Amino acid sequence: MQGEIFFTDVDPVFKLENPISELRKTFIIPHVENLLTRFQKIYLNPSIIKVISIKNFPEEHLKDSGFTEIYCKYSIPSIADCRTIEKPLNNSIHFMESHIFPTQNLPKIKLLEFLETRRIVVEVYGVQRYQNVTPQPKLFGENLDDLNIWKRNHQHQYEKSCLEEEDNVKARDVFLAYCSYDLSSLLKNVWDFRGKEQLHSGESRIFHTGLQELTESDSLAVNQINLAGLVSNLPPKSPLKEWVLLEKNTVLNLEAYLLSPQSAALVLHQVPNSYKRLLLIVTNKELARDWFRNILIHNQNIECGGLKPEDILTGFVIDNGNTFVVYVEGPAVGLILNLWQVLELFTPEDGKVFFNTDQTYENRLYNIGSKWTGFYVINMKIPLEFIFKNPKIYIKGNTPLPCQKALIKLNLMFLTDTMKIMFQQDLFPTIEELVSLDLEYGVPYAWNQLQSLNSSETTEEIGLEHNENDLL
Repeated sequence: MQGEIFFTDVDPVFKLENPISELRKTFIIPHVENLLTRFQKIYLNPSIIKVISIKNFPEEHLKDSGFTEIYCKYSIPSIADCRTIEKPLNNSIHFMESHIFPTQNLPKIKLLEFLETRRIVVEVYGVQRYQNVTPQPKLFGENLDDLNIWKRNHQHQYEKSCLEEEDNVKARDVFLAYCSYDLSSLLKNVWDFRGKEQLHSGESRIFHTGLQELTESDSLAVNQINLAGLVSNLPPKSPLKEWVLLEKNTVLNLEAYLLSPQSAALVLHQVPNSYKRLLLIVTNKELARDWFRNILIHNQNIECGGLKPEDILTGFVIDNGNTFVVYVEGPAVGLILNLWQVLELFTPEDGKVFFNTDQTYENRLYNIGSKWTGFYVINMKIPLEFIFKNPKIYIKGNTPLPCQKALIKLNLMFLTDTMKIMFQQDLFPTIEELVSLDLEYGVPYAWNQLQSLNSSETTEEIGLEHNENDLL
């Protein structure tokens, strides 16, 4: 049948002539050639997401656990929050389900920021049937397969118990697996995206909470920070392990369509009150000190009223002993561009610089209002490379959960080549994770500062006298 009638005709055209009570579901397959006109496509700028199928699904691991159907769910911030219909378990599960989301009222910076720095995540859920039966103590058996049965002749009571068991059957949704897609190619005049990605278990996923607000860490107890992320009522675990999905090569096919916006760089530069982000991993101590000194002088001018409060630069600094990790974010038109120009003479021997001059962001990643005027500074007791090599930190329970997540993210961050991948894989630690890392492995002064404590330069910087006992 022609599908245009569902979107153009006000009155219904088709109807079911002979209703059948035994028919539980009815599927209508429409055929649409011109759903939207050219003007509607340009004005509405529809984003179309189509979940096609799942191949090589390990159904044998779910049927014995009471799972009967699965469905997919995905969300795009400020655009989509959608789920597919339920499909029965099979080796190949075909959804063939498309959803259209108009984006004409969405600020372009939100859409561009998502396509450039985020990935669309598709989650797979299973519907599990189970019985919530409370056992009752009895002296003799009542079922037909019991040895000592005393109600063998009462067949109607046995049938009644079977009906009660059917009424006690309940259903719950269990998170099984997920996969993610990079849709940044939609901004390069390639309006149609088609791809398939490997499904992974939920245990291998690192989440990110977006904008981070820093509270005064000195006023919080250690347990309030390290135990804040613990959940008492854990959801049911997925029976699908990572090795099962990799061995079966379970993949999900997806298509996406988006007409605009084009010329992303021109659009972003026209947005007011946007921000830029810069990450510096430097081994040259003198360069890192001079670079960070300029940031502190800039922020002090804001505190003194010389500049606007929104011009402040925020981020975090990790003194790793042999390297310095500096993350800075601030207004797109401001000091951060001058800091980038200072790094023109930066050589590969001095470290790594991650910065995209064409990319801007709508919000800050960190809102830090204490400790070093906008920056959270961590002096590591031992270098992170030595901590990563210690196998004991990867045992669950040896380190607090926020601290363990910070170590994993920083380890992966050092192995990443681009800042885009860092944001797509959520590798920037949250402020709670940084505070937990500081409590576990941070010290007031780094080990190299203690060695040079007797020098005049060090004592002038930290405001201490030459007597080493004063520090102790």
